[in-house]
Amino acid sequence: MTNVRLKYLHSFVDRHGHVRYYFRYRGNRRPLPCPHEEGFATAYDALLTEIKANPIVLKNNVAFMRGSLCWVIERFLASPAYEIRAEATKRNYRRIIDTLKQRYGTGLIKDLQPRHVKRIRNEIRDAFTASAADIAISILSTLWDFADEQLALDLDGADPTHGIKRVHVGHHEHEPWPQDLIARFMSEASPRFLQCDLRLGPACVAPILSS
Repeated sequence: MTNVRLKYLHSFVDRHGHVRYYFRYRGNRRPLPCPHEEGFATAYDALLTEIKANPIVLKNNVAFMRGSLCWVIERFLASPAYEIRAEATKRNYRRIIDTLKQRYGTGLIKDLQPRHVKRIRNEIRDAFTASAADIAISILSTLWDFADEQLALDLDGADPTHGIKRVHVGHHEHEPWPQDLIARFMSEASPRFLQCDLRLGPACVAPILSS
């Protein structure tokens, strides 16, 4: 069966594992129903009609005022600082950057405060994933430094992302077994337990040695 790719249609998996669809045109995103759901065709066709009738209507819902977050983003995306990044990094950045432009682009970057960064972090986490939220913090920090160093904007105070807690929790390895515990286990455990994966750590062996 042939898969048909619809123009401007994109998708992502949210933090709950659900696939979400959206219409993206010139950096602006509009949510759409699942292509298999009733109402998708009507909503999709309406957006196509809208951009054909007025090609700039969906360009951006932000004002490209000097010093706005969107103004800074546009210059960052056109700069060597962005171009030299790995393609995988740019792909990860782009989805979050589009969201930042759409939701927060009208605000002046000089007005960005830690409380704003926390709110953005939480909203990105709820809309996407905890990892995406952490990427958003990193992007905001990069944009702040870029605006300060490359765009000669008058930014008072420190980087507002400094000290903001990340929300993604990584997986940690189990605590390694001490050598004396390994020796005791090997001498006392029954043959069927000798197949136990020693990488599982002391938590695995405790019930065996206490039996």
